[in-house]
Amino acid sequence: MKILLLEDSHLDAEIIQRLLINEVSHCEFKLAMNKKAFLSALDEFTPDVILSDNSLPRFSATEALKIVRERSLQVPFILITGTVSEEYAAGIIKQGADDYILKDRMARLPGAIDAAVRVRKIEREKQEAAEGLKYSEENYRAIMERLSDAFVAMDRNWVYTYVNKAAGEIMHRKPDELVGKCIWTEFPEGIGLPFHTAYLKAMEDQRYIYLEEYFQPLDVWLENHIYPSPDGLSVFFRDITEKKLAEQQAEFDHNNLTALINNTRDLMWSVDRSFRVITFNQAFGDVIKLMSGIVLEKGADILTAAFNNEQLERYKNYYERAFAGEMFTEIEYNSLPVEFWSEISFYPIYEKRVVVGTACFSRDITDRKKSEEKLRQLAQEKLENKIQEQKRITRVMLITQEKERNAIGTELHDNVNQILVGTNLMLSMVKGDPIKHQNLLASSIEQIRDAIEENRKIAHVFVAPELEKESLLGQLDKLASNMLETIGIEVIFDAGRLREDSLDNDRKFNIYRIAQEQCTNIVKYAQAKTVRILLLTTEDSFQMTISDDGTGMDASKKSKGIGLRNIRNRLDLFDGTVAINTGISKGFSLEISMPLANKS
Repeated sequence: MKILLLEDSHLDAEIIQRLLINEVSHCEFKLAMNKKAFLSALDEFTPDVILSDNSLPRFSATEALKIVRERSLQVPFILITGTVSEEYAAGIIKQGADDYILKDRMARLPGAIDAAVRVRKIEREKQEAAEGLKYSEENYRAIMERLSDAFVAMDRNWVYTYVNKAAGEIMHRKPDELVGKCIWTEFPEGIGLPFHTAYLKAMEDQRYIYLEEYFQPLDVWLENHIYPSPDGLSVFFRDITEKKLAEQQAEFDHNNLTALINNTRDLMWSVDRSFRVITFNQAFGDVIKLMSGIVLEKGADILTAAFNNEQLERYKNYYERAFAGEMFTEIEYNSLPVEFWSEISFYPIYEKRVVVGTACFSRDITDRKKSEEKLRQLAQEKLENKIQEQKRITRVMLITQEKERNAIGTELHDNVNQILVGTNLMLSMVKGDPIKHQNLLASSIEQIRDAIEENRKIAHVFVAPELEKESLLGQLDKLASNMLETIGIEVIFDAGRLREDSLDNDRKFNIYRIAQEQCTNIVKYAQAKTVRILLLTTEDSFQMTISDDGTGMDASKKSKGIGLRNIRNRLDLFDGTVAINTGISKGFSLEISMPLANKS
């Protein structure tokens, strides 16, 4: 007997144990001195009897009893206490304690344990018997309800003698209305149907008949168990309409799936772990026959087909990877009998978490691979063309740079250098006779100032603007002032719709150079009086129009000048476009457009 002692005094616990060892044979004790130890003992020691002191630090017999009864443990619970009031004793007995023993009357403890154990045993047996009876009754009811789901009995004259509720529900009639009436009178539409034939046959031959048939008058499929006797028929039946519809749908789906699998161009097959073919579709069988001359059959060794050793070894490795649980896709290339590529996927087949084979799906991707190769070639050609175009642009830029160097040299030679030569001559004369040529000093100073001004003009024309320090609009205004207004051309700016912050420095620089190139063309060729410059940005692009009222040019003739070529080359760097609108005596309009940095 396992006895759990809930006691905070080692001495009292030892006294109880000595007493019980002498009085009760085969005792095993477990001492719990607090709530934690008590809960642990209930789970691990599983006591037959609990003896509890009345009060422990932060725990009491009342709390312990509540825990035991909440767990529905049918274990005798006996209170052992030094002193206790009659009211308390009655209260704890009412709460479920089996007895209480005063510590000065411990001799009564063995008898109290024996009595409590017997009472609990009797109560447990009663409860088990009650539960067993309840289970038997429920089981009996379940069996009866199952047997009577749909049941009718008829005498030899085909008159209903019994109809249960389930049968009435299937036949859409009240059972009481059918009892005493002939089946063929109530359901005359059934005469001549398989049901009618089966009932007559069972009665005549006195043998059991099973029938599954559709009963059209009730629009229902019925499963019938027909039991004959000399007195009539007993028929158990149930509505199997959903089952039949599901079977029909399954058969329809199966036929559709089979047709789909066998009519697709994709190859489908499955292999077990012994490398035997489980199943395959028509397309796979046709390919195997085409490639090897073998008519494939289920159960055949998939690795004995007439392929070369390298192919067989590669596919064996694929299958083994799938058998190891890996799901993967491989690209296969074949050159015989024709060149083609295939994409093959392997999926492990599991049975109770064990891989028993692999399902394989192969798709012809020859067109895709050829398209990819064509795209690769086109991309390579485009790259080569882009490289050549870049080289051409570079050559043009070098030519432009050389032109700018020549222009700078020419300007220095023709203007600045001539001024400085004259200044040097006058200063030499002053040096030779300062008094005589004193008046040349003022002329020399004026000449030096002219040289500085010419140098400043050259710098404005050829030196790159500092766009990080000054706005593009400000630089263009200076450019127009220095190049156009100084020679009497009126410049009109329209930049009200310009958002300069949407342009990066590379775009600003090239826009400046394009404007510079066009201003140069206007100065050289246009003979214009007015130039209009329109700048604007839209949601995704920058646009600039520079138009003049000069002599224009014949639009049908292709310009051979390097200026417009430079403009186009700069725009190509940003996928920009240029449009020219001109005619003889109709002025000249240059319109450019380029995507913004975040849209290009």
